[in-house]
Amino acid sequence: MFTLLHDLLMAEFAEQGIAVQVMQSYGDIPPAREQEPLIVVQHLATERVGWQSHQARRRADRAELIEQQNHAETFQISVRLPTLWPTDRPEAMDLLTTAAMFLQGPRMVEAAKKAQMSVQSIKTLTSNYIQNEQKQWENLPRFELVICRKLTLSHDVGTVEQFTHGIYPV
Repeated sequence: MFTLLHDLLMAEFAEQGIAVQVMQSYGDIPPAREQEPLIVVQHLATERVGWQSHQARRRADRAELIEQQNHAETFQISVRLPTLWPTDRPEAMDLLTTAAMFLQGPRMVEAAKKAQMSVQSIKTLTSNYIQNEQKQWENLPRFELVICRKLTLSHDVGTVEQFTHGIYPV
């Protein structure tokens, strides 16, 4: 999923003439490079939605058990500007709003469909103030993106061959 988000954001921002970095983060968010804003994609949670279904199916000469479970993957998308970002360029919240528009746009919807996923609507963009490396407060705006998908497991089930039995004297 990260690859899908990365490729889409990079292509959409490039088409608008805005150079950005897109990275996946598991911990502290590093400072942005001197010229490019940093878009950080962090996986927050996986929620199992509904009950796990079980279905037995027979295919040709074998039987299989199909298990399916809906999952909602929550990602946090945030933007960090370079230290020396010019004031005449878009602000962090502007870039975040643009990223949200890209992730709700037709290219994302088509990419998600192709990957057999769906995207929930992005509702709230929030300001998030952090202390940077220089101990100054910096706005790191963010929003949450929820991508839904269905996981399917298939198990071969052993088959019983027909046999006849009898009691015979020895």
